[in-house]
Amino acid sequence: PVSPPSPWLAQLQHDRQHFHLERDTECDIAVVGAGIAGVSTTYYLLKYTKAKIVLLDAGRIAHGATGRNAGQVVSYFERPLSDMAAAFGVEMAVEGQLLVESAWSQLEDIVRECHLTTPLYRCQGYAGYSNVQQIIEKLVEHEIRIKAGITEEPMLMKVDPQLMQQIPAHLHPFIVQVPHSTILKLLITNDPHFIAAHPALKGCMNSALFCEELVAWMVANHSNRLTVAEHLPM
Repeated sequence: PVSPPSPWLAQLQHDRQHFHLERDTECDIAVVGAGIAGVSTTYYLLKYTKAKIVLLDAGRIAHGATGRNAGQVVSYFERPLSDMAAAFGVEMAVEGQLLVESAWSQLEDIVRECHLTTPLYRCQGYAGYSNVQQIIEKLVEHEIRIKAGITEEPMLMKVDPQLMQQIPAHLHPFIVQVPHSTILKLLITNDPHFIAAHPALKGCMNSALFCEELVAWMVANHSNRLTVAEHLPM
């Protein structure tokens, strides 16, 4: 089936001149993929090294997953913090978590330093939980973060004595019990399966527009060290 048009891609400069690789070139580092990961990596390589960079993409800048997402900005590992702590130790796991979360300030730094106009909206969001195992897993992560000195908002859980009994007592201090209706209101849902919610910083941005604008800035300011090539054959 044909994918529906992306509202994010619709905002891009479709009449802009594309970047073509007219001849063979040499570089110190080749970055493959001009989505938000590749474009931001290129930016920091230019900022912190003297390397000559080539940024390559098989299609147009940010026209892959970056241009077809929901516009949501989040910062977290898909792997639970407790798993990473068990595998690598608490100190390294927490350090990695904080580095991921520092992406918020890094993103804002890029927007400010490069005078980008792509809007970045930050807001207070909530992650929803529908079973005890999910809640316990999140509370264990919460405990690790608190012990590492990271300020954390408590988890909000519906008032339910039986549910509370299923959660280890040492995790109870990280819970605030509220009416079930409060949980559903915060999550903007009527689904009664959701029994808990945890605050999480969220945001919204047209990441495709961000990439297009940042590439234009990098080309204008680092033309001596950056080559960009779109529409390369696979």
